[in-house]
Amino acid sequence: VHALVVLVLVGISINAQQEANYSIQERAQSLEPYFVDSARRYGIDPRILRVLCYLESRFRLNAISPKGARGPMQFMPETAARYGLSNPHDPRPAIDAAARYFRDLLSRFDGRVDLAFAAYNAGEGTVEAFRNGRVLRLSNGKVINARGSVTGGIPPYRETKNYVRLAIDLLRDRELVT
Repeated sequence: VHALVVLVLVGISINAQQEANYSIQERAQSLEPYFVDSARRYGIDPRILRVLCYLESRFRLNAISPKGARGPMQFMPETAARYGLSNPHDPRPAIDAAARYFRDLLSRFDGRVDLAFAAYNAGEGTVEAFRNGRVLRLSNGKVINARGSVTGGIPPYRETKNYVRLAIDLLRDRELVT
């Protein structure tokens, strides 16, 4: 999957694709030193950080999701606090926190990149619940995996399955990740 193909998948017109692709490339290039530095510091592949940033925000520093995730790496407030990230819109510390977080996810999920991507998208507890077939009750009353399904860890949510599939495809896409 090439970056341009990804844009087609999200329904951007051909003319808009060229403009969007250029601005995405420009934004990505401005963040490149942070990807390389943080990846080296935490012993992960810098391509993972590029893919995360692309999927989460299309390299936009001011991104805010409907669920409240913020910045180029789309940190939820609780996760940002856990990683000491006071301003998730500041790219250097946001990318650094994402590198530490992804390193921790890889450690938690035995080096499985697919499960780490799934956890980055759906949450660590959700991945654990579907990995082990347990029910997870959140503090807000929401129940995850009420049936005790065992999926190997990838939650059976369309968004998460597509996120993981696209992340793995993008890791293979030399144009986006080099």
